[in-house]
Amino acid sequence: MMHSQNFSVTFRKFWTISLSRLFKCMVLVSLLLCVSNAAICEERRRVTTSSIEIDECGNIILKITLSTKKFLSKDRQFRFMLDTGCSTTIISKSVPDQLFWNEGLLINDNESQKNGLVGGELVIIKRMIVGGMVRDEVAAIRMDIENNSYGQMQDVPVDGILGMNVLRGLKFTIRPAEQRIEWWNAIVGASLPLEYDPLGLPIVSVSNNDQTVACIIDTGYTGGIELPTSFLSNQETKPIHKQSFLGVSSGVQSTMGFLSLGGQRINNIPCDFFETNSTTTIGLKILMLLPFSLDFLSNRMILGPELMNIQFGSIERKQMLLPLRWNRLSNSFYLSFLPISNDSEFSKAGIREGDKVLRVGPLVGQKLTKRGILNYSLTHNKLQWELQRGNEKIIILTSGQVK
Repeated sequence: MMHSQNFSVTFRKFWTISLSRLFKCMVLVSLLLCVSNAAICEERRRVTTSSIEIDECGNIILKITLSTKKFLSKDRQFRFMLDTGCSTTIISKSVPDQLFWNEGLLINDNESQKNGLVGGELVIIKRMIVGGMVRDEVAAIRMDIENNSYGQMQDVPVDGILGMNVLRGLKFTIRPAEQRIEWWNAIVGASLPLEYDPLGLPIVSVSNNDQTVACIIDTGYTGGIELPTSFLSNQETKPIHKQSFLGVSSGVQSTMGFLSLGGQRINNIPCDFFETNSTTTIGLKILMLLPFSLDFLSNRMILGPELMNIQFGSIERKQMLLPLRWNRLSNSFYLSFLPISNDSEFSKAGIREGDKVLRVGPLVGQKLTKRGILNYSLTHNKLQWELQRGNEKIIILTSGQVK
């Protein structure tokens, strides 16, 4: 009987201690989950630095984290192009469907068609982490980037395009020479006030004498400053051509004695003028000369003070000028020529739109990429192109460092 009572007392003590420990463990786990969730969901605005990639087209590529928001599920990183000229974020069909909800609404707007994009479907990204800040339920357009204009221009198509519906409310600095981005940090320099157009794109006022125009700050455009032809007066000009997925646009380039950007004077700056262009833009050819900051919290763009007195003729940013696109709709991927201007060296050498590239010098197979051709051209005076035109194979020579 005594043994039975002792066993009963011992069992009750054991059960009480076990329940107490279990309760404490549950409380501890709950606290940890709360802290964890708070850490995930809060907007962490401390300065963070990450590397960027400059692709063969000259675009800025970032690593962006997407999450299913499920407990213990692993977050995944994807390559996104930084594009302040894109109003809505875009994701590729390469992004797994467990990372978003499909709203079942088809999008086919004029802006997408103008940029050579085929409209996609509206989705809601469950969770996106950008610069340490979490964005839940982000609207995006899901489309086949690989076979649209952006993807066909890239050796490795991006997984998405980071648009202004995400970038609005962020602050960051791009340092081109170091190929890095600093989130929640801004350089010290000339501060230009930003406004926004009806699509939510950032614009800055550009003036010359008695003319003023609003220019889009477009980190998705690798050109320079494009202005209306009304800004031209008696300056010397030279013919230029703008290559795009949709064709070749002809225009002129001229050095303006000065331009005022948001009240800041910049001297002797080269500008492009296209008759058919309906937008005015400041692109990466100018922005990437020096570090610059975009502060979408206080609506400012900050340029390094050196830009105010820079000699633009002495600094030439490397341009990726190969008019080639990837064809990925068939089982065999290959490069072919885009439309080219009649006075370009490619055209004068006999190359035509649609010519399929089989080999460039020693580059063939997996080594035959746009970046591979560009790098090879920088160290060789002559390039030998083996092309296929219909059923005919032809050999054409061009100079290295083709423009």
